[in-house]
Amino acid sequence: MSRRPGDWPILPKLKWIWTRLEALIRASAFAELSSRHLPADAAKRYRRDQIVDTLDQTALLLLGNTVFAPVMAYQGLQTGSIPLLIAWTVLMVVGSWWLYLWTRPLRRCSGTEADMRRLKIRALIDSSLWCLGTALIYPHASGDGKVLVAIILTGAVALGTFGYSRSAGPGMIYLAIMCVGIGIIAFVTGLTVGTLSDLMVPFLSAFAFLALSKSVLDRGRASLMSFQNVEKLSEKTEMVELLIKDYEAKATEWIWQTDAKGRVTAAPDLIFQFLGGAEEMADRAVLHRVGEKISTESAAEFERMADAVRNRAEFHDIVLAFPDEGQMHGLRWLAVKGRPQFDRGTFQGFRGIIADATKATEAERQVKQ
Repeated sequence: MSRRPGDWPILPKLKWIWTRLEALIRASAFAELSSRHLPADAAKRYRRDQIVDTLDQTALLLLGNTVFAPVMAYQGLQTGSIPLLIAWTVLMVVGSWWLYLWTRPLRRCSGTEADMRRLKIRALIDSSLWCLGTALIYPHASGDGKVLVAIILTGAVALGTFGYSRSAGPGMIYLAIMCVGIGIIAFVTGLTVGTLSDLMVPFLSAFAFLALSKSVLDRGRASLMSFQNVEKLSEKTEMVELLIKDYEAKATEWIWQTDAKGRVTAAPDLIFQFLGGAEEMADRAVLHRVGEKISTESAAEFERMADAVRNRAEFHDIVLAFPDEGQMHGLRWLAVKGRPQFDRGTFQGFRGIIADATKATEAERQVKQ
C-alpha cells in the first residue's frame, strides 16, 4: 500500500523543526531587524538603502574574489585535480562578475522584497562558491600552502561579512554558509588525510560565526535605528514646512534675504510672483529686478533704497508699488526694510522684512484726497 506524501514520517518532523526554527528567529534579535514591522513605503525605502549600501560595500569583495581565487587554486595543484581547479577558478572569477552585473540594476530598485531576495541569492552563491573551492583545495594543501589557504579564507569571510553586513539577512546567510562550510570541510579533512590542527578549525569557525554574527546584528540594529531617526526627522521637517507655508499664507509680513552679490536666498512667494520665478532671479541681483518691475509712482523710494544697498547701509520705511490688476487701483504696495549682515567684518548680504502695505497706503491716499 503506497503512502500519501502527508503520511511520510519525515514530513511532520521537518515541519516541527521548521516551526521551532521560526520561533527561535522571532525570539532572537534578528527578528527586530526585519522591515516587516515598518509601514509599506518606509519598508521599501529601508530595503532600498540597505541594498544600495551593500552593493557599494561588496565591490571590494568582487576584487578579492578575482585576485584570491587563482592564488588559492594554485595551492592545490600538487595533488589536486588540475581540470577541477581550473574550472573552479574560472567559475569563481566569471561567476563573481556575473553576480555583480546581475545585481547592479538594484541600484535603481524600489526596495521590494523581491529585490532583497536577489541580494540574498547573491550572498548564497558567493559563499557557496568559496565553500566549493575550499572542498577542492584545502584537503590537498600542506605546509605553507595550507597557511596561505587559511589566510585567504579568513579574508574572504571578513570581506564578505563586511560587504553584506549592511543588510542583516544577506550578511547572516554569507557568514553562516562560510563558517559552517569551512568547519565541515576542515573536520572531514582532519579525520581522513589531515592532522589534529584541522580538527581545531571547526571550533575556530564556530567562534568566528558567533563573534561576527553579533557584529552583523549590531550593525543592522544601528542601521535600522539610523533609518528610523531619519524618518522621524523627515516627518517633523514636513510638518514644520506645512506650518511655515500655512503661516506665510496667512501672514502680512515676511522675511527676505540676499547673499553678498544681491541674489535672493530667501523670500516669500509673493516676491517671486512680482519679480519672476526663482530661475529668472537665480543669477540676477534682486535690486535690478525690482527696478524693472516697480511702478513709476515709487521711483523716488526705490532710489533711496538703492543708495542704501550700494552703501551697505540700513534702510526702512521704503514703500514700493508693483503693478497688480487684482487691486483697486491696479497697484500692490509693499513696505520694505533691511539691514546689512556682516560676519567678522565680511559683508554677507542683506536681511529684512517685507510687509503688505496696500490697505494702509490706499487708506492714506483716500484721506489725503
